[in-house]
Amino acid sequence: VRILFEGAGITQVGKLGTLVLAPLIPTVELTGHEHGHTEFLGQALQGAADFRDLVCPLPGVSAGGAHSVALGSDGKLYAWGANGNGQLGDGTTTDRTSPVRIGSLTSWRSVSAGKNHTVAVRTDGTLWAWGYNGDGRVGDGTTTNRASPVQIGSLTTWQSVAAGKEHTVAVQS
Repeated sequence: VRILFEGAGITQVGKLGTLVLAPLIPTVELTGHEHGHTEFLGQALQGAADFRDLVCPLPGVSAGGAHSVALGSDGKLYAWGANGNGQLGDGTTTDRTSPVRIGSLTSWRSVSAGKNHTVAVRTDGTLWAWGYNGDGRVGDGTTTNRASPVQIGSLTTWQSVAAGKEHTVAVQS
């Protein structure tokens, strides 16, 4: 599936057909990776009035294995899709077909979705992660899955972070 978030509206092209919505969102391209992601993304966009209200405009968006995350212009994080390992960060393992707010923190700088985990950096330079952690990809020194964001260490010099399929990389200043 290919989703274009454009100034002229949202257009979805793919197996779910084409859906065009009201103009609100700057241009960002989001592409789903694996089976299952299409259904969740399509369901989220079918409730587009709520989606538009929550995360528009989108300074950051990332597609994981079967979940998506977005950084709203309000500095808040939102997620939707599969959540079997807590990768949405809403404190549950319940799949969501429309965006939900991740925690109560604000002032996020960036967010990245991996196969089944999510990582983010706040504007204060702290690093956060949640989701599947059976192999330590969350980076908190455990192998316990995390259904809510956990701060990784105490450093405040993180500039960016990226979640891979089964790993995480981060850059410090």
